[in-house]
Amino acid sequence: MIGARNERPLADNLAATTWSLTPEERVALDEVSASPLPYPYWHQDYCDADRVKEPEGERPVSGVTRSSGMNGCRE
Repeated sequence: MIGARNERPLADNLAATTWSLTPEERVALDEVSASPLPYPYWHQDYCDADRVKEPEGERPVSGVTRSSGMNGCRE
Protein backbone atom coordinates (compact mmCIF):
# COMPACT_ATOMS: atom_id res chain seq x y z
CA MET A 1 0.00 0.00 0.00
CA ILE A 2 1.42 3.35 -1.02
CA GLY A 3 0.43 6.37 1.07
CA ALA A 4 1.24 9.22 -1.32
CA ARG A 5 -1.54 11.71 -2.11
CA ASN A 6 -0.08 12.84 -5.40
CA GLU A 7 2.91 12.43 -7.70
CA ARG A 8 5.40 14.60 -5.76
CA PRO A 9 5.30 12.66 -2.45
CA LEU A 10 5.32 9.43 -4.43
CA ALA A 11 8.49 10.50 -6.26
CA ASP A 12 10.13 11.54 -2.96
CA ASN A 13 9.22 8.24 -1.30
CA LEU A 14 10.50 6.20 -4.23
CA ALA A 15 13.74 8.22 -4.38
CA ALA A 16 14.37 7.46 -0.70
CA THR A 17 14.75 3.78 -1.55
CA THR A 18 17.86 4.48 -3.64
CA TRP A 19 20.25 5.57 -0.87
CA SER A 20 21.79 3.77 2.09
CA LEU A 21 24.05 4.51 5.05
CA THR A 22 27.69 3.50 5.15
CA PRO A 23 28.79 1.21 8.01
CA GLU A 24 30.53 4.20 9.64
CA GLU A 25 27.34 6.27 9.48
CA ARG A 26 25.37 3.41 11.05
CA VAL A 27 27.89 3.12 13.90
CA ALA A 28 27.78 6.88 14.47
CA LEU A 29 23.97 6.86 14.59
CA ASP A 30 23.94 3.87 16.94
CA GLU A 31 26.36 5.63 19.30
CA VAL A 32 24.47 8.92 19.48
CA SER A 33 21.06 7.27 19.79
CA ALA A 34 21.97 4.66 22.42
CA SER A 35 19.73 4.80 25.47
CA PRO A 36 21.14 4.20 28.94
CA LEU A 37 20.31 0.84 30.42
CA PRO A 38 17.36 0.93 32.85
CA TYR A 39 17.74 -0.22 36.46
CA PRO A 40 18.70 -2.93 37.42
CA TYR A 41 20.69 -3.53 34.25
CA TRP A 42 22.94 -0.46 34.57
CA HIS A 43 23.75 -1.51 38.13
CA GLN A 44 24.52 -5.08 37.11
CA ASP A 45 26.70 -3.82 34.27
CA TYR A 46 28.50 -1.44 36.62
CA CYS A 47 29.06 -3.92 39.45
CA ASP A 48 29.66 -7.15 37.56
CA ALA A 49 31.88 -5.97 34.73
CA ASP A 50 34.90 -7.82 36.06
CA ARG A 51 32.89 -11.05 36.48
CA VAL A 52 30.44 -11.09 33.59
CA LYS A 53 31.84 -11.27 30.08
CA GLU A 54 29.88 -10.55 26.92
CA PRO A 55 29.28 -13.58 24.69
CA GLU A 56 31.95 -13.77 22.04
CA GLY A 57 31.09 -11.83 18.92
CA GLU A 58 28.58 -9.54 20.65
CA ARG A 59 29.19 -5.87 21.28
CA PRO A 60 28.81 -4.85 24.94
CA VAL A 61 25.87 -2.59 25.71
CA SER A 62 26.38 -0.08 28.46
CA GLY A 63 24.74 3.16 29.47
CA VAL A 64 27.01 3.75 32.45
CA THR A 65 30.76 4.00 32.64
CA ARG A 66 32.70 2.81 35.63
CA SER A 67 34.12 6.29 36.09
CA SER A 68 30.71 7.89 36.51
CA GLY A 69 31.10 8.08 40.30
CA MET A 70 27.82 6.37 41.22
CA ASN A 71 27.26 5.01 44.68
CA GLY A 72 27.52 1.28 44.53
CA CYS A 73 30.04 -1.44 44.04
CA ARG A 74 33.20 0.47 43.07
CA GLU A 75 34.63 3.90 43.49
